[in-house]
Amino acid sequence: MGTTPYEQRFNYYLAARDQLTNAYHCEFTEAQIRKDAGEQIKDWPTYPTANQIFALAEEIKAFAEKK
Repeated sequence: MGTTPYEQRFNYYLAARDQLTNAYHCEFTEAQIRKDAGEQIKDWPTYPTANQIFALAEEIKAFAEKK
């Protein structure tokens, strides 16, 4: 049994969210390590917005549907 279009679209959303939140956590951890080493951190990473997640989900969808 295949997935419905709604489930597939949600899977694109989850993939995008996971990719962006993983990148955020890596950047945040790196900034925290640099701060702990005494470096002044001016621009902390920001958590991905819904618009960023939706945009990446659209890119993933376009890639997946490419023939």
